[in-house]
Amino acid sequence: MTVSFRRALLVALLVPSLARAQPPPGRGQGQQGPGRGQSQGQGQRPAPVTVAFSVAEQARINAWLATNAASLRPLPPGIARNVARGKPLPPGIARRAAPQSLLSQLVARPGYEVLVVGTAVVLAQAGNLLVHDMVQSALR
Repeated sequence: MTVSFRRALLVALLVPSLARAQPPPGRGQGQQGPGRGQSQGQGQRPAPVTVAFSVAEQARINAWLATNAASLRPLPPGIARNVARGKPLPPGIARRAAPQSLLSQLVARPGYEVLVVGTAVVLAQAGNLLVHDMVQSALR
């Protein structure tokens, strides 16, 4: 056999096996290792639950904010920037529980608080005050 024929034969035999080769553990696609994903028979993590105001609730909140705009004082700009979805409320921020007149128009969510923060109504987790949704007054 000639040298070029041997090389061609070797390449023909190795290429299909390289295509099927798996990356070494801890490398490659995804995080599939012990304790991660489906390799332990655990199934995937559930998607995070989204808790938010409905469109109808947002309309009721906007109407309440428009009615009570005179009694609301905006937060200082630096603090207002720190109030956002997915972040906990800053410590010491001026907040108060939403009045019963507003709460009676909203769906009760166990484990969550509806708070008035500046000129916004915020839906926050009760323990850690993580903001899940907020409706900002258009009349700042």
